[in-house]
Amino acid sequence: VRYIATGNLWKMDDMFQLSIEIYDTKKTKIMWSDRWEEKWDNLSTIKGSLSDGLLQALDTKPKVARKVETTNTEAYEFYLKAKHKYANRENTDDTEITRGLLEKAISLDGNLIVARVWYGRTYYSIGDYENAMTIYKESLKLAEGINDEHGISLSLIGIGNIHNSIGEYNTALDYYERSLIIKEKIGDKIGKAWAFHNIGNVHLYYKGDFDKGLDCYVRSLKISKELGNKRGMGTSLLGIGNVCYAKGDQDKALDYLERSLAIAEEIGDKLGMGHGVGNIGIVHSD
Repeated sequence: VRYIATGNLWKMDDMFQLSIEIYDTKKTKIMWSDRWEEKWDNLSTIKGSLSDGLLQALDTKPKVARKVETTNTEAYEFYLKAKHKYANRENTDDTEITRGLLEKAISLDGNLIVARVWYGRTYYSIGDYENAMTIYKESLKLAEGINDEHGISLSLIGIGNIHNSIGEYNTALDYYERSLIIKEKIGDKIGKAWAFHNIGNVHLYYKGDFDKGLDCYVRSLKISKELGNKRGMGTSLLGIGNVCYAKGDQDKALDYLERSLAIAEEIGDKLGMGHGVGNIGIVHSD
């Protein structure tokens, strides 16, 4: 990494102050720094101000137009709190709290599509596909109405996941591939990596096409490595390990699965740890 960005965000009453600097490791000096002080009502524009400053400092132009998710600060704050609560949930009570926060965000801004998608995920994750499908279809319709391409792609993945879970694999593939096209168009690399992973899962586990599954996992892994996305790397390594196991190469499978487990343990990804340990056990048992 050549450039390192560091900064601080301070909040006092209804004001916030954001300071940021970029350090050039090649020239061993701070090449740019800036500071913003605004009202907390501008919370939803913080990311935009930060990214615009970084791009300008690096003399780089964005590949896609920036879109603010919402101008309603209160709605955005409820959405962020919900994401945090859900990511750190320990029981069903935390899931209920997450839903309450998301419901408040949606009531304040009905066009905050990401909040609707996360709301759907809380039902999908517990197997309530009927409620999840209703929410995803509503979010897709709204996203299409306001031309929110990021929201459209997220909704398509959600619907695809449900079709995949109920055994409608060709339909799931269609939704995943439609989402991938949008991810490529808007330059969403993290989303693109997950789309490849989802497509790989269908080919490996349900269509028995090991080569297509492997190709998708390798593409997903490459993107995650470029971005330094360890969770994505761990998930892709898990998929590659499962392909190796399906092909009968147990030693190679164990190598990939153990690498995946090591990453999951490093970042505290309990779901990834569970998959890793379980799959390693299957290989040893076999």
